[in-house]
Amino acid sequence: STGQHSMYNNLPCPPAENIDGVAYVRPLAIIAFVMGMGIPIDDIMVTADSPVHNQPQNSQRVHNVEECQKAVEWFSDIQRKYYGTPNRPNMPKYPAGICLHLSDWTDGFDSAKVKSNRSAIQMKTLTVSPPKHLVNATDNTFAVALGLKRAKGWKKVEGMFREEVERLTNSDEPILFYHGGLQKMVPCFIKRFAVLS
Repeated sequence: STGQHSMYNNLPCPPAENIDGVAYVRPLAIIAFVMGMGIPIDDIMVTADSPVHNQPQNSQRVHNVEECQKAVEWFSDIQRKYYGTPNRPNMPKYPAGICLHLSDWTDGFDSAKVKSNRSAIQMKTLTVSPPKHLVNATDNTFAVALGLKRAKGWKKVEGMFREEVERLTNSDEPILFYHGGLQKMVPCFIKRFAVLS
């Protein structure tokens, strides 16, 4: 089961690395997996002329990510930086881009119900653009890191995660991912929206 034709080795799952006792999966690999498997995502698209969503007034609630102020600013940034302005038009390669929003969560838990073993294990998860109707579903949530809380690798893992997410979110150009459902490459813009610890 380790050969070239091994079923296990050819499963389309993001590879984990051992970082000083912490199993770590890179965010880019997780996003590529979500897109490649055609897992349903939020349907937020930005084009050169798409209207920017109005942010809600103080009395209104935010029901979806695209309605929050941070998202409205993000869409405007994409339109300005990638699609240009009427006075300074850029020549974008792609007529539309998918907007993927990320949220990550870190918490500890017990491996057993023994009091002396409280929060012995720590886990970090990444949620990639859950659809509006499945915002609390788990299909879009993946383990990024898992290990003993006292493992030496947590600080390094947090740094690696932060650097890669910053690199993905600071890009003015869309990143191409293969989408299994559409069976083609799609341009995506990425933004980190929530960090929960």
